[in-house]
Amino acid sequence: MKNLIDRYLYDVSRRLPEEMRADVERELRSNIEDMLPENPGQGDIEKVLTELGSPAKLAVRYNPRPRYLISPEFFDEYLMVLKIAGICLGALLAALAVFKIVFSDAGSTDIVSAVVSVIAGFIGGAFDGVVYAFFWVTIVFFCIEHFGGKKNARPWSPKYLPEVPANAKGLIRRGDAVARAIFSILFTALFLAGTLRQPPFIAWYETGAPTVALFDSQLVQRFLPFFVSMMALTLAVAMLKLVIGRWNIAVAAMHCLCGIIGAVIGVTFINNPGVFTGAFIARFAEKVQVTERAMSGYVGIAVTVLTVLIVVGAIGDIIATIDRTAKNYK
Repeated sequence: MKNLIDRYLYDVSRRLPEEMRADVERELRSNIEDMLPENPGQGDIEKVLTELGSPAKLAVRYNPRPRYLISPEFFDEYLMVLKIAGICLGALLAALAVFKIVFSDAGSTDIVSAVVSVIAGFIGGAFDGVVYAFFWVTIVFFCIEHFGGKKNARPWSPKYLPEVPANAKGLIRRGDAVARAIFSILFTALFLAGTLRQPPFIAWYETGAPTVALFDSQLVQRFLPFFVSMMALTLAVAMLKLVIGRWNIAVAAMHCLCGIIGAVIGVTFINNPGVFTGAFIARFAEKVQVTERAMSGYVGIAVTVLTVLIVVGAIGDIIATIDRTAKNYK
């Protein structure tokens, strides 16, 4: 019974500024106890909480600056849809902008200009996507609310109260989740742009211009569906983390699956015999004054080390994810 009151107080206080949560919680708990009879039962508590009404509405009355376009009844749903739409549309337009640059007919021979153009295209596309998502999601929720949404909204009941988090160890830092997704997608986009754009800027440079590509562009094109699918999976996992907000079995499983698939793609690609162009190896060998055979041996050692690092990194991430998830259930 007490747990129901705690859940109600938590649902109200989490919508308020940090500095006023404790005072509001004490005041509201006192009011609830005054409204309850002696030795209250579950039904008495549910009746009092129902009379107090939705925690979202109650939080507005306590907030000294209750300004909103979307009312509290719809705000949680609005925020969730906005996050999902913003990430999806932002990633989609960012990817389209990058691929437009990658497959353009002519590219800059200056590596700095090429990288800046890719990053600028990625950021510009992502920004446009977020702006479009904010505009259309806000318009849709405004129409739902002001043209019949309140009439069809379900009446609030204590059974809809969220559980009070047992601890903060299992919480997912949303900023970290978004930053990880952005870094992964941007890194993949830069790699694809640097290998598929003509001229490629991941290459051997002479007199400030690329002369020999490092990676075989035909091999990269064969792996292109896997790279794009990995970007989509990374985006899906980031959205799942934002929606759920805590490490649970489903989130941990998807996170680990994404890491395993990424490691398999990376290891398979880097261990392909034709991943590095023969012309690059020959030019590098000539520069450091060793035979091509010796240079191929050095490249093989580097590939082995990189493979070990990828596998160890994936295993370490899985162990850390399991640990975070286990702490959430303690």
